[in-house]
Amino acid sequence: MSTRRRDVVRGGAEAIVALAEVPVYARVGVVESAVGPAVIEVELNEPALGLHLDPDAPARFADVVLDAVSTVAS
Repeated sequence: MSTRRRDVVRGGAEAIVALAEVPVYARVGVVESAVGPAVIEVELNEPALGLHLDPDAPARFADVVLDAVSTVAS
C-alpha cells in the first residue's frame, strides 16, 4: 500500500476513533487533498448494508446489533 493510500485509510480510521462510541456500522468518505486526507462524509446509517450479498449477513448483523444493545444496557 502506498504512503498516500495509507494516509487516506488512516484519516478514515481517525474519524471513527473520534466518535463518542464505535458504531456497529460506519462508512467514511475520505479524499486526498493538497494538504493530506480530508474526511468528506461519515455515514452511520446505510439502508441496505449489502445484506442481500450474503445469505448469512442478516444474522451476523443482527448478532452484532444485539451484542451492542446488550453492552449499552449493562
